Order: sequence, then structure tokens, then C-alpha cells
Amino acid sequence: GPISTPYENEIFCINIKLSEEYPFVPPQSITVAHVIPHSNVNEINEFVSEILTPEFWLPTMTINSILERVLAYMTIPDAA
Repeated sequence: GPISTPYENEIFCINIKLSEEYPFVPPQSITVAHVIPHSNVNEINEFVSEILTPEFWLPTMTINSILERVLAYMTIPDAA
């Protein structure tokens, strides 16, 4: 997890489910293997953000850029 956050020194297993239409559509889901108390992780451990909606999705977003966004959200206590 990011330095100077409650998640510092934590290792997270993240599953990104893609459709055959990726990268033209956002991932179907991004889930975390265990519970993370954060406003962008819902009750079924899915990462939720406007970047994963068709309105905000860009086909140029890579898996790496998605993971960078997830990490960036984790540095903000209430990023919803």
C-alpha cells in the first residue's frame, strides 16, 4: 500500500476482469482479495470509480494505468 496511509506495507491481490471488447470498454470489475476499509471499495470488495464507467473510460487506459489509479485512490482517505 501507499506510504503514509493506513495501507502502508500491505500487499494487495487485485483481480481485473476484462471483456473481449477491452480496451474499448472498461474492465467488467476490479476486485480486491480481502476487505479494505475505503470509500472506493464496496461491500463485495469491488473497486468503484467513475473511471470505470463508459462515460469516463478511455481506450488508451492500460492495465498499468488502472493499477496506478487504484493506488492513487488509496492515498486519498475518502476518494469517492
